[in-house]
Amino acid sequence: MLGFRAVGVRFEVKGAEHLDPKKSYMIVANHQSIMDIPALFNYLPGKLGFLGKKEVRNVPILGVGAEQMGMIFIDRKNREQARKGTEKIKERLRQGMSFIVFPEGTRSDDGRLLPFKKGAFHIAYDVGASVVPVTIKNAYQIMPKRGCRVFPGVIHVYVHPPVDSTDYKSIEELKVRVAEIVASELEPELLINYVPQPA
Repeated sequence: MLGFRAVGVRFEVKGAEHLDPKKSYMIVANHQSIMDIPALFNYLPGKLGFLGKKEVRNVPILGVGAEQMGMIFIDRKNREQARKGTEKIKERLRQGMSFIVFPEGTRSDDGRLLPFKKGAFHIAYDVGASVVPVTIKNAYQIMPKRGCRVFPGVIHVYVHPPVDSTDYKSIEELKVRVAEIVASELEPELLINYVPQPA
């Protein structure tokens, strides 16, 4: 992490003690910046993998690094390939590997929370995995989506207690609850696109 310190970037992580390194989780975080990946991969305990869209594989340097870190790429437009990727994630979860997923599907332009997609919650629900909501703050100001400049500052990561997927009657109910928890640590102005729904 010396490279980040050299450009004035620090990470402040709270709640990592909620995770048992010997257990597997579906870790669900909001996605503000490319900086989210090192923020989670370097500070969360246990064996970690990533779920990402196939386009990431083609990004110079990042694509190769992501694959080496255990990223499984999903082609959401190809149902068969997406199914195979999903089954691979389920298998690794059962083997004790945790997966980090950004359910918004893309980075936010301005830090605002975007609607969550159901994919990660389907997987967690099917294997009975606990879901760990994670809130990332200030990353979009450190390295915005548009451009490659890195600004000095602190990226805050809040790791919330795990949510037991078996406690919920439906995938939608689980998704809504996790989104509420992620949203709970964000400033009101970042929740314009987030509409709370009844469980």
